[in-house]
Amino acid sequence: MSRSQTALAVISEIKAQMARRDVTATRLAAGIGISRGTVGRFLRGESCLDLDLVEDIADFLGMDAFALIDAAGANAVR
Repeated sequence: MSRSQTALAVISEIKAQMARRDVTATRLAAGIGISRGTVGRFLRGESCLDLDLVEDIADFLGMDAFALIDAAGANAVR
């Protein structure tokens, strides 16, 4: 899987986890201390996610960052 495919898979998994937990982009933004616009840009794939941001998002969602990335990889293969 290429780097861009991995990034898209992680974004898709974040969206799926947000939906499972009924977390809006606004609530996520407030919870991790970034703007709603920044959340929107990375959810649309318009800006890059770094590992620190993935960790913050995973923590907010009650997950381990590596479990989130692993789930993204597993779902991308299916």
